[in-house]
Amino acid sequence: MNNLCVYCQQNLSDNEKGVCLSCKNKLIDRDFDELENYKQKGIEDLFYVSIKLDDYFQLKYSEELTTSESFLFHKRRVACLNECIGCIDKSVFLPKTVDEVNAFRKTVEKFYAGELTEKQRDLRVKEFIKGNYIGKANSTEYQAKVILATLMSDKERLDWSWWQYMEIHFVDLYKYVHKDRLLNIIEKHFTDEILYFIDLTDYYK
Repeated sequence: MNNLCVYCQQNLSDNEKGVCLSCKNKLIDRDFDELENYKQKGIEDLFYVSIKLDDYFQLKYSEELTTSESFLFHKRRVACLNECIGCIDKSVFLPKTVDEVNAFRKTVEKFYAGELTEKQRDLRVKEFIKGNYIGKANSTEYQAKVILATLMSDKERLDWSWWQYMEIHFVDLYKYVHKDRLLNIIEKHFTDEILYFIDLTDYYK
């Protein structure tokens, strides 16, 4: 990641956390409930990049483009998330074996490549998460398993999280993958979008 503000791409970021002081103040006005939490955990920059990409998606794909075009962007989000999941220690997904986890990740790729129908997708997901696989919500492995299991969820199933996909999914991955590695993967998949100028003065009125 460069040291320019992830939003305006003009000013230097404040304290190497992804945004300049001016944009940070505007983002604070947005009243993020978890922002202070992210600061304490040291993942403020991961948070800012995630919401920047969510904002880009809302700006560019909610009105201007067709459903198929927004789906193509979502396909890229899933590919990025799938690569990040590949960096997680596979013991997190027990009792699933490494081969089972990798096979499911490959199924995700096949679905978005059009090689599986929605019915086949549903059957694969149901088979993968049968029983009590996801586990208790307060368990260490819970969030990683949820993210893995929802990789093939569509817009209807994701509901409001369709528009906050990056923030909801990526800020939890720091528990399993080092933040810098996550940022490198995100930058590889979304270089142009990260560099895209979003004017927060106009966007958050």
